Amino acid sequence: MAGHAPTIFISSTFYDLRQVRADLFHFIEDQLGYRALASEHASFPVDPDIDTIENCRERVQKDADCMVLIVGSRYGSIPTDLSKSVTNIEYEIAHAKGIPIYTFIQKEILAILPAWESNPNADFSTIVDSPALFQFINNIRSSGKQWTFPFDTAQDIVNVLRNQFAYLMMSGLELQKKLFDKGNILDDLSGKLLKIAVDQSDGWQGRLFGQAIIDEIHSRRELKRAFEAGISLGPGENVEVSDYNEWTQLRIAEVLRLFSAISKTVDKSLHDAFDTDNIDIIIYGARQIGRIYEEAIEWSQRVRRARVPEFFENLTEETSLVTKQLIHQAEGFGPLLIEEIDRVLQNDSDEKKVKLTFKIDVENAEQLYIKLNDAIARYKNELS
Repeated sequence: MAGHAPTIFISSTFYDLRQVRADLFHFIEDQLGYRALASEHASFPVDPDIDTIENCRERVQKDADCMVLIVGSRYGSIPTDLSKSVTNIEYEIAHAKGIPIYTFIQKEILAILPAWESNPNADFSTIVDSPALFQFINNIRSSGKQWTFPFDTAQDIVNVLRNQFAYLMMSGLELQKKLFDKGNILDDLSGKLLKIAVDQSDGWQGRLFGQAIIDEIHSRRELKRAFEAGISLGPGENVEVSDYNEWTQLRIAEVLRLFSAISKTVDKSLHDAFDTDNIDIIIYGARQIGRIYEEAIEWSQRVRRARVPEFFENLTEETSLVTKQLIHQAEGFGPLLIEEIDRVLQNDSDEKKVKLTFKIDVENAEQLYIKLNDAIARYKNELS
């Protein structure tokens, strides 16, 4: 949030790192002029109506702009009914929030880590309080998304943070300049979309398109959950036997139009994404795909809500699933596009072309026409 000094959350076990935490708190508050959040200080906000875990979770989620994670020889206590320590949980919340995390690991522990990796069942109780500490460190280091720094003393941490905070400030200044240069184009973007649009690294247009599709799909997750659960609330059409054939053919014709619309939209949007730097055009294409995705789910729900003659219930349920392929492909297209861009950029050859298509099998829809006619014929035979 603009208008206040950065809030740095200090995350670590307490008793083994008490002095390190005190020195770091002094550095953040007195030397940098930032706000430090450390649970042992009176300035740490506490809600008396929630437990310790929830308090820490809220402080990271609501207040922290950055986290300094310090790992010593203790994993820490594991709260009842949980499988991870408080420090581990704080780290995961900060990671999910997407704030910068600077992780410092005691050199002595790093020196033992290879021995644990070679023999994780060995006894390390004279060094650490729990082997879970090694797994925690291993998870952080193996993720490839977090820098870790070794340390012996608090001064080691302070020296690194001076440089890292300076780099972070410079990145913020560069970002501010880019935002100013782009005017109102980025007003509607946030999170990963904003980062991609501002950074504009290699393949950024395609990444922007792919991430925008991912966000569009994610924004409709509640609708998808209802679809998967077979829940379809609201009024439904009453379809008489005499109208069933025409009603079903109209629904299938609508599906075929959806198939055509998403294929054309993807083709055009892919072309735009790699042939223009216009962010609005790229985002517009992704939003159109999101709308078609939503219509595909709502179409299926409409079919499910219909009250049809008992003889045709199985066929109607089968009809409602025609859009399943479109829904599945739309969900996977964004991640697949970003993965394909990464593959192309890592390719050493001169050919740097993304080869990706969005193809829907319309045969399933067309086969329903045949099944529909067969069902109508069988129904007439039973009546005669």
